[in-house]
Amino acid sequence: MQELYAYYKETAKWDTAISILKLILEIDSKDSWARKEITECFRGKYADHSHLEDYIKSSNLNQSFRNVFEAINDFEKHIAFDAKNYVYHRTWGVGIISKVEGDILTINFGKKTGVHTMSLKMAVSALQPLAKDHIKVYKKTVKHEELVKKVKSDIPWTLKTIIKSYNNNCDEKHIKAELVPSILKDAVKDKDGKTKGSSEWTSWHAKAQKILAEAPFCVNPNDANFYTVRDRELSKSERLANEFKANKEFFPRIDIMARYLEAIEDPSDDQFSEMFSYFANYLKAFTSVNEQTVASYLVVQEIVKRISALENQNAEIVERLETLSKVSEEYSNAKSVIERNNREIEAAQARLGAAFLDARKYSENLVAAANEKAHAASKTISEDISKQASEITRLSSEVDKISAIFTKSVDELQANISILAQRMAATAKNLSIRQDAVFEPDLSLSFEVDDDASGVLETNDGSGLTYIQYPPHTDFHEDLNIKPDSFPFNTKEG
Repeated sequence: MQELYAYYKETAKWDTAISILKLILEIDSKDSWARKEITECFRGKYADHSHLEDYIKSSNLNQSFRNVFEAINDFEKHIAFDAKNYVYHRTWGVGIISKVEGDILTINFGKKTGVHTMSLKMAVSALQPLAKDHIKVYKKTVKHEELVKKVKSDIPWTLKTIIKSYNNNCDEKHIKAELVPSILKDAVKDKDGKTKGSSEWTSWHAKAQKILAEAPFCVNPNDANFYTVRDRELSKSERLANEFKANKEFFPRIDIMARYLEAIEDPSDDQFSEMFSYFANYLKAFTSVNEQTVASYLVVQEIVKRISALENQNAEIVERLETLSKVSEEYSNAKSVIERNNREIEAAQARLGAAFLDARKYSENLVAAANEKAHAASKTISEDISKQASEITRLSSEVDKISAIFTKSVDELQANISILAQRMAATAKNLSIRQDAVFEPDLSLSFEVDDDASGVLETNDGSGLTYIQYPPHTDFHEDLNIKPDSFPFNTKEG
């Protein structure tokens, strides 16, 4: 690896040289030679930076007491903020650093957003440094018509630019997000779900997939959905080995192994050994036979037939293969038994399902009958309650009438009592007046006698009383207010 690093350092391919040194430091983070060399590579890469030595010193990049990867991360964050470098802000978009004075950056984000200043400390957390060949920088600085033409005509350049813009690890989802709809048009669907217009992305993507399958592009060994760009061309075996590592599923790995055997006439490299061991390990350590065990047996058997050298080098595997030949037969028999049992289970499940439906129907009938009875009982009770309520209403009305009559009688009685009390009070007053007065009778009488009356006065009993005879229709003028029938003497008609 050091020899490879020396080549890239001599040719001033600093990014590749730094990547190799990072790999060496991942193996041994205390490798003083690699730490010293990576510092020199940074000096070569950023030779024109105005604060290069300041950031090397502040990050402790060449000091062994600090973790090397923390120092590298700190240095790379700060070194990116220099005049004429591009940055990206979530709200303001792409901008260019126009001036650096001490720890203060002046950044021009264009006509729409304008110029902003911020401290270096804030810039480290708020801004993303962009390389001059970043796709966002091209979209900001290149005329739209020219960029569209370049993207359509030079697909490899477009793929390299976008993948490297994502730290050399990008999937097709992010590639599309950078191109559609800002550069390429995609077909749109109307409200009825019908596609309207042609899709520039569809035709471009079909061509891009073929290019991604070739050098210098390769899948990320850790994730088959992501692509990387290699500075040197990978061999066919390396590409397939990377694809094998990236794909974590068993059966797709069989397909990759088959393509590897077709492409490589005499596989003997480390990549092949790693892939072969993956399937051989299923045969060395199995405790029960399953589909993966049987598939591994078939793969290894095919490989041993095609590569005779393996038959002698892997005696243990050959022995296991012979055992597995019998196991495979037993597996087929067991599989037949399992399939027969599965059919019986399915039949039992069908019968159980039918019984369940019958039980459900019976349960529904019971519930319906119970509901009907409950409804009838509820209706009867409701009618009885309605009748009782009507009777109560009638009785209440009768009570109201009786109450009204009683109230009226009481009112009349109270009125009569009040009148009687007034009369009694008046009578008592009159009696009181009469009791205190001196009785002086006025015996002067005046009366008129009709012509028909005899008007004879007689005294015929020797008592001295006068008897007056008058007709029954005689009008009296009574000064004493004494009615004729109240005289203390009798009057006799002749």
